[in-house]
Amino acid sequence: MQSVVVDVLGILLVAWAVHLIRLYPEVLVFEFKKILVPMDASDLSQRALGVALSLAEKFQSDLIVVWSRPNAAALQGTEADEDLRALEHEFEGLRGQVLAKLQEGYSLSPDKVRVEVRAGPPVQTIVDAATEEMVDLIVMGTHGRTGLTEIFTGSMTERVAAQTPASVLAVKPT
Repeated sequence: MQSVVVDVLGILLVAWAVHLIRLYPEVLVFEFKKILVPMDASDLSQRALGVALSLAEKFQSDLIVVWSRPNAAALQGTEADEDLRALEHEFEGLRGQVLAKLQEGYSLSPDKVRVEVRAGPPVQTIVDAATEEMVDLIVMGTHGRTGLTEIFTGSMTERVAAQTPASVLAVKPT
């Protein structure tokens, strides 16, 4: 329970800080030099990407977009070759989505955006990427799992927030 309270307070602190920066941009208390946004096929991850792009634009941050493939590391032989081709196709698709979103009116340079596809369980992949890249902020959606799966495993956003030193900004559906 205490961990959840700390996580919620962290999220509120980030939201409050962003609001203050909008009101008083000349008084930057901190910067987000690197922002990570995990992606999947959901509309909510597209919304999180928009939020991350806005923040990266505001802070002139580097933006790292990560797509996690949970089963890619376990395949061997022909399956691995087929999966590699699928990964390359997904990478190009994700890269195209990110560049298209970037052209929707953001002034962030494409050189500040990097897209990665990583193999492994999503939470661990996100935490590893955030740690390796020393990101300051992770922007991700609040919903993914539903029903009993979420009850027994907890939300992915909560687990990422508990395991990473970076701040986590949770984006809610509209």
